[in-house]
Amino acid sequence: TVPDGLTVAPNKELFKVWRICNRGTTPWPAGIRLIYVGGELMSGPKEGASVPALGPNQEFDVGVNLTTPSTPGRYVGYWRLCYKGQRFGHRLWVDVSVRDQPGPGNNFESSEKYVNEIAHLVELGFTNICQNIANLERFQGDVAKVANHFMDTYKTESCTQD
Repeated sequence: TVPDGLTVAPNKELFKVWRICNRGTTPWPAGIRLIYVGGELMSGPKEGASVPALGPNQEFDVGVNLTTPSTPGRYVGYWRLCYKGQRFGHRLWVDVSVRDQPGPGNNFESSEKYVNEIAHLVELGFTNICQNIANLERFQGDVAKVANHFMDTYKTESCTQD
């Protein structure tokens, strides 16, 4: 998947995944789609992506193939769930920065190299992409070591602030 703020090269193919959950008490019917509703489409599917029927509290990972624009800049695309023309649920998004070449504070080669690891760290609650990349480089892409490092740092900082 693609964590928010990921820095990537132009014309890079990506696969963005969102985990959705039916938090209601009524089952969702078949025929729901994740549709594009605004911002940058990034060559995503105009027809959207199919979502299966989901019972209450059931989850599903829905994804779309994207290609980053050829021009450098920040790009955000917005998506929503839709059933029979009626949009529902929160708006979902993909947020990337496209760069021609690495620059200060911007290492898209590392962010592309570790895209799955970054996404996993973000899922674990470690949302600072720059810190994630730096520590993935430090620990040769080992997510467990990076997470342990963050937890050890957090424990030390928490104990010293008492």
